[in-house]
Amino acid sequence: MSISMFVIAVCLGLSVALAYGYYQLNLRLKSAHQVIRGLQNDVSALCTGAVGVSQHLDKIEDQSRYLADRQDQINVSVSDDKPYIQAMRMAEKGMDIEELMNTCDLSKEEAGLIYALHSNQQESGKTIGLDIRFE
Repeated sequence: MSISMFVIAVCLGLSVALAYGYYQLNLRLKSAHQVIRGLQNDVSALCTGAVGVSQHLDKIEDQSRYLADRQDQINVSVSDDKPYIQAMRMAEKGMDIEELMNTCDLSKEEAGLIYALHSNQQESGKTIGLDIRFE
């Protein structure tokens, strides 16, 4: 009976060791599953964030293209010399300096210079008072 008791004791010891090993592996497996779930959540959040950033970049690119196109339209439609051309024509038609200043939004000096160069007054010998100083 001592051999059978020994075999039973060994089997019982092995069963307890296996049960404890199984318990430990199960704990490690649960811990690994938690880590995996956390990593999956992190990857999901990163993907969601990347989609949001991508959409935001698309909006910024669209706005940039719109602004560039709009700037090109403005550059084509607005010329810096339009007020001067209008002022020259007005001076040729006999408008005075005050009218040039008010209509074309010119300074007194600019209006006076255009008036002096393009008015019919210069042919009659009249002089105008231009107060141009270089400092």
